[in-house]
Formats: sequence, structure tokens, C-alpha cells
Amino acid sequence: MNKKEIGFFLTLLVVSLFLTFKIHHGKGQYNFRSEIWADRAGYYIYLPALFIYHFDAKNCPEKIDERTGYGFVIDQKNNTINTKYNYGVAALVSPFFLVAYVMSPILNVADEGGFGLLYHKVINVAAVIYLILGLWFLKRFLSFYFTSALQYVILFFIYTGTNLLFYTVDNTLMSHVYSFFLFSVFLVMLKKFLTDKSDYRSFLWMSLTYALILLIRPTNALLLILFFLWDAVSLAGVGERIRIFFKPKYLISFCAVIFLVFIPQMFYWKYSRGGFLAYTYDSETFSNWNHPKLLEIWFATLNGLFLYTPIALIMILGMIWMIVKRIPNGLLTLFLFFLISYIFASWVRWYFGCSFGQRSYVEYYAIFAIPFGYVLRDSLRIRSLLVKIPAVILLVCFSYYNGMMMLKFDQCFFGSTWDWVQFGKQLERAHIIPLSNNNPSFENDMENRALPYPCTISDSVFVSGMYAARITHDKEYTDIYTVPLSEFGDRPPRKIRVTFWALNPGTGMNEALAVCSIDKKDINILLQSQPLAPVFTQKKRWQQINLCFVLPEKLGHDPVINVYFWNPKGSTFFVDDLKVVFD
Repeated sequence: MNKKEIGFFLTLLVVSLFLTFKIHHGKGQYNFRSEIWADRAGYYIYLPALFIYHFDAKNCPEKIDERTGYGFVIDQKNNTINTKYNYGVAALVSPFFLVAYVMSPILNVADEGGFGLLYHKVINVAAVIYLILGLWFLKRFLSFYFTSALQYVILFFIYTGTNLLFYTVDNTLMSHVYSFFLFSVFLVMLKKFLTDKSDYRSFLWMSLTYALILLIRPTNALLLILFFLWDAVSLAGVGERIRIFFKPKYLISFCAVIFLVFIPQMFYWKYSRGGFLAYTYDSETFSNWNHPKLLEIWFATLNGLFLYTPIALIMILGMIWMIVKRIPNGLLTLFLFFLISYIFASWVRWYFGCSFGQRSYVEYYAIFAIPFGYVLRDSLRIRSLLVKIPAVILLVCFSYYNGMMMLKFDQCFFGSTWDWVQFGKQLERAHIIPLSNNNPSFENDMENRALPYPCTISDSVFVSGMYAARITHDKEYTDIYTVPLSEFGDRPPRKIRVTFWALNPGTGMNEALAVCSIDKKDINILLQSQPLAPVFTQKKRWQQINLCFVLPEKLGHDPVINVYFWNPKGSTFFVDDLKVVFD
């Protein structure tokens, strides 16, 4: 490494460490903002389970699964520690875990069964280190195609302009930065092997990184198509690679490496599931296979790729540019983009839960750096400053947008699929657009599971999307929306309009009501209600319900408005596409 390269990566290292410790400062432990929570805890649990509990559930701290957001489950009956995630992320993080394991007693820091504060902090360091290593390997891969100066430009904007940064400095235990590192290594080893097909060592390294990629996220299995198609310029070349791959030496080595990597996982499945092979996601499937949510994963306010990571549009432009200019890999990368998009859009939770943008694309930025690089190269070659300057300004703006949105993002998007009001509020918080004077409003299409659901979610009947709310005898009160009057500033609302689609299955509405109450310090100031039975004019058919509550003047700023369903007799009905608008 030369001085320029050392300085570049050292700067990224220092900046990333500063950002991650600043972001996590004061967030504490055992809450949804902490490093080890929910899915992240599910990836992590292998480490304390192995080194501290010895996979004996009786050794676990009390209610540690509940305290860390149920990313894993302690089964006291069968004495097992169960997680649906594979051990790949834990394997990569293990050196950092062991540092905390050794240093905790030396520094007299509480261990807390592997969930102490030091364990949280080393996770942040681990994510940053793997980012830097991933970018370093990616630079090696880019060196086959671009000049040194352009390599740095590509890396800089991949770092600053995409949600890879968020999954490095904020959600540091999600799989994506670790997969990005493995993708980068895979690409370097693949290129080295394609350059010299006698380089058996590169093939083994490629096989190992592919096995780990597959272990972490099985849907990334399709990465193997790059072995047969990357840089291929003829069918004869593709045929040659197929023959090489299926030679006993290479095929047996490839399968053996994957098998060895999966042996620990298979023994874990035997321990937790009773068999050496298991599908651990249970009811979560590719249920949208016949109607993929492509527009949603690309453009929806609920984690849409281009809405949160607009620099991805330039990557797509680069793919098209490569096809037009007949540059190898243009058609392949575009095909790969559509293929992975179809797979992601087919998943039952196509928005991938609490996600900053479409997190499933993050590791693929290592591949899409190539079309991104070509469109940058040819844009910067144009002599006219009228082209160069706007191009640079656009990239800087996209990076600013990404950084500000990331810093103000609160782990989840708390809105519906196409909730532009909530997205606008997010832009306001990120100082992307000026503060507006619009009153708060709320909508819930029942698709985003990050929103609070004090009712049962049904996938049997719905108006749009895949889900509706099922109101039953389970809960007498079902919250719709709560907002303090202080949020309205000097313009308190005079009317509250509640609109929703509802279905009466024919069992009778009894005394179900829509209620608006105004409360101050647990004391009710005003209570308005509207019975639902009179407005349900049709049975067993969806109909749109429009309700209006009128508020008195001079309520002050302290009270809180609560809108909810009251179901005292346990009626059953369904609700979808609910909106609350304040006038």
C-alpha cells in the first residue's frame, strides 16, 4: 500500500469510528436502538451460547431473549437456544467478541452473560473494520477496470452515498456490511482466477467466501452466476468455464468447502430443530412470487431503494450506458439487478422490516460499483464543465442526502407503504426540506409491521397489499393514533376526519364504536364516539367508512388526542387502509 492508499483508508477508518461511537453514545443496552437487539441479537447469540452458556439454556441470563427483543428464543422446556439466523455473522464477529470476553474482567466491566457494554462497543469496531477491508478488496477489484484516481472516487461515493454507511455505523450487527466484505473478496478472487485459470488457490478462496456468503444470506446463492458470465464475451467462453467448474478437482473442492462451512450449522440445526437440515424461517416465505412488489421495493416511502439511496439510479444508468457502449458486464449487471429485485420483491416482508432503504441491496453495491464507475469515467472525460460540474454536484447532493437521512433515521419508517406525509416529516427532520406548517396526519395500510399493532393482523382478507387488521374480542380497546396537541403549534385542529375500509363478516357489530378522546394527565377532558353499526350498510363486503369528530376551541397545548376503536361486546370486523387527517 502506498501513502495515498494508507491515508485514504485511515481517514475512512477514523471517520467511521467517530460516527459509530457518536451515534451509539448514550443509547444504552436492552432497547431497540442498541447494537444487540432483535435480528441483530439473533445473529449474535451463537457467540455467548458457545463460549459462555455452552449451548445450555439453563446458563442463560434470566429473560435474556425478551430483554434483547426476541431475536432468539430460550426454550426452557427443551433446554435449547433457538435462532432462525445462521452463524455466519457470528463467525466473522468472533475475534472481536473474544477481545471483549477477555478484557471485561481485566477492565472490571460487567460481563452480563456476553451482553455487557463492552460487547456492544466491540461490535461497532467490527463493522467498521469489515467495511474498510471490504472497500480495500473492492479497490483491488476496481483496479482491473479503472485508473487509481477513479477508484478512489468510486469508493468515496459508495461509502458516503449509499445505505452501506448506515449498516456500518448504525445497525452494526446486521449482516450487510459483513456480506459486502465477502462480496468484495469473492470478486477479487474470481477475477484473479479468470485471469489465471491455473490459480487453484484463488479458486479455493473464492469457494470459501462464496460458502460464507451463502451461509449468511442463502438468497445470495445466485452470486455464483458471475463465475460463468463475468467478463464473458462469447458463448464459447461461457462453455469453457462450465467445463472448468465441473472438472472433478474444482467441483469436489467447491462442494467440500461449502460442506465444511455448513457442518457447524447442521449440528446446530440438529440441536435446535431435531434434524441436520431445517428451514428456520417457518411461516416466512416468498409468498409474493406471483405478484412481486417491484414498484414498492424501488419507489415506496416504506424503504424504497431509489427514494433512500438515489445514487443507485446512477448505477442503473451505468448499466444501460455499458450496454449502449457494448462494454462487457453491462447486460449481466442489469440482469442481476432485475433478478435480485424480483427475489426481494417476492419475500413476504418485501420492505425487510425496520430498514434504512432497501437493505437487501447493500452487498451488491460491490458489483454495481462497476457500472457506477463507467458512467463516472465517461462523464468526467467530457471536456465541457457544463457537464462535469453538475455531475459532481449531483453526487455530492446525493451523499449529503444519504448522510443527513441516516443521522436522523430512527431505526424504522413509521408509515404506510406510500405514506408521503410521514416521508416528508423524515425529510424535515433531516433538514432536506424546510419545516412545513402542515398538521400531523396518520395513515396505516396494515403492511408495515414496524407500526404498533394492538390488534390481530389478518392475511385472509384485505383491501390492498397483503394484510388487514382483525378487530375481535381479544382487545376491548384498539388504538388508532395518539398525538399531543403541542405538535400543532399555534394552529390546533378543529376537525378530525377518520377514513378506513371496513368489512363486516356478518356476525353483527353489537356496540363497537369509533372514539375520539382528549386527555390531560390521565384525566379525560372530552369524549366523542360514533357507533359503527349504523354505517356498516353492507355485510360481507368491503366498504369505505368516513367519520368526523369536531373539537372545541382553547384546549391549550398540554392535552393529548386519542383516536381508537372501542369494542365492549367483542364484535369481529376487519379494517384496512386507515387514515386520520386533522383540519
